[in-house]
Amino acid sequence: MNSESDLLLDPDRLLDVHEAAALLIVKPGTLYSWITRGKVPYRKVGALVRFHRGELMAWTVEQTQGSEQKEKARGERQRRAKLRMVQ
Repeated sequence: MNSESDLLLDPDRLLDVHEAAALLIVKPGTLYSWITRGKVPYRKVGALVRFHRGELMAWTVEQTQGSEQKEKARGERQRRAKLRMVQ
């Protein structure tokens, strides 16, 4: 791995909006929207918005786990509804 790759993968690295958007596979505008709504962890460095790469990666895991839990709960509600219809 070269030093540029190491730098990009460093969990302590602060990313700018374009780097963070690329990492999350979203448009920068979407990321700004999430910032405004308080959905994504970010830091202000003076007037600049920055994202701690490690925190951003942890946040994506939390979002994925939340989606899986919601999906499980939805499936359980549907299963119960079907059981009530059968009874």
